[in-house]
Amino acid sequence: MKGCLMQTWAWRMAWRESRSSWRRLLLFLCSIILGVAALVAINSFGKNLQEAVNKQAKSLLGADLVVRSRQPFSEEAESLISSIRGQQSRETRFSSMVYFTRSSDMRLAQIRALEGHFPYYGTLETVPAEASHNFKNGAFALVDDRLLLQFDAGVGDTVKIGKVDFIVAGRLLHIPGEALAAGFIAPRVYIPASFLEQTGLIQLGSRVSYRRYFKLDPKIDVEQLNSDLEPRFEALRLRSDTVEERKDRLGRSMGNLYRFLNLVAFIALLLGGIGVASAIHIHIKQRLATVATLRCVGAKSNQTFAIFLIQAMAMGLIGATAGALLGIAIQRAIPEIVNEFVPVAIPLSTSWSAVVQGIVLGVSVVLLFALLPLLA
Repeated sequence: MKGCLMQTWAWRMAWRESRSSWRRLLLFLCSIILGVAALVAINSFGKNLQEAVNKQAKSLLGADLVVRSRQPFSEEAESLISSIRGQQSRETRFSSMVYFTRSSDMRLAQIRALEGHFPYYGTLETVPAEASHNFKNGAFALVDDRLLLQFDAGVGDTVKIGKVDFIVAGRLLHIPGEALAAGFIAPRVYIPASFLEQTGLIQLGSRVSYRRYFKLDPKIDVEQLNSDLEPRFEALRLRSDTVEERKDRLGRSMGNLYRFLNLVAFIALLLGGIGVASAIHIHIKQRLATVATLRCVGAKSNQTFAIFLIQAMAMGLIGATAGALLGIAIQRAIPEIVNEFVPVAIPLSTSWSAVVQGIVLGVSVVLLFALLPLLA
């Protein structure tokens, strides 16, 4: 009984004496916390982004099929396009100066002359909302909201594009499948296609892109249709795009970024593990006398080993849990930060599988690096 009391007292003494040195580990565990936080935030964001892309796949393109050309569609191309059943919309894109008559300011913008009911999936977000449809009924234009803010213009003002004066029918807030940040480089302006020729801007040598958007019957296999028509498209120097192709391209781009950020987070976690290993090594050297006392009162080597291992596990669990909580908070803020740089609306939801994975990985890294000095 006396031996047991002495052993218990020695264990408590070792724990109390070691608390001050374990406080130093908090500095090293900051790397664990930040590493786990980054892993949880990135993994959770990646799952949310994948879910958003899958749910909003069709709005990425705004149509089932898009056919593009750098030259006006030839008669043969028009014949081929007419053979594709379904609703069609026409769009002509080019860059031109936009002149605000009230302030006498000018800015280079991307002009899009639209005919038809595009987008078929998603909506052109405008203020007022009805402007996305009404602007086609006359000499009206939808102007990028940032462009209007830059020149202190608003709905009802007049902008001159080429030889035609257009009344601003609405502020253009968002276009399906396009990141908001694109408007910083080339603000978008929509005008009715019926006024395109009157602007006098389409001339020999103009850099123009022509597009056709298709909404097809749901029973039609769009991928198979595109595969069958692709040789004829290539012969006519046309390019086509489908929802799946657009989704794959976006997935590859985001996947590369996701893997890079994951690698950075994992490196931070490993650096934190190295710091923990170094701290535990110093801690054990400072506590050799305590270990010797424990051995003298009857403690076995595996018992003294367990004391320090439990301390490492506790610190690792605390750091990983704190990192997971911080990661959840960061993940909630990420959509607000990257919202203007991705073409889909990212949901604010926590991936609990990413949280569990981050905690398990954080604790595992701490234990792995703690075992190196403890086994010695």
